Amino acid sequence: MFAIKIALMIVGVLFALFGYFIFFKGKYSLINNFDEDKKNQKYDDAYAKRVGLIEFVGGLITFTLGVSTLFISNTLTFIVFGISILGVIISLVINLGLSIKR
Repeated sequence: MFAIKIALMIVGVLFALFGYFIFFKGKYSLINNFDEDKKNQKYDDAYAKRVGLIEFVGGLITFTLGVSTLFISNTLTFIVFGISILGVIISLVINLGLSIKR
């Protein structure tokens, strides 16, 4: 069970790092196929910034929840793990849906 708690913190750090590099450093190449989609005018830089921000904030929240699971029961750890990962994924999918240029 301790491994799940550590995994949650590691996932949070990874999300935050990717978000940091995308949002603050402008490394849009970390977004899968973004350069090609930008050439095809499917997405723009604002989309990439939002992806970076979602991943950065989601990573910080996930890491914080991971630290907090050290102090709660094991059953709640699975619930927190699922909710935090799904929250970031759902936010990214909503951003994708709202950003597609037709």
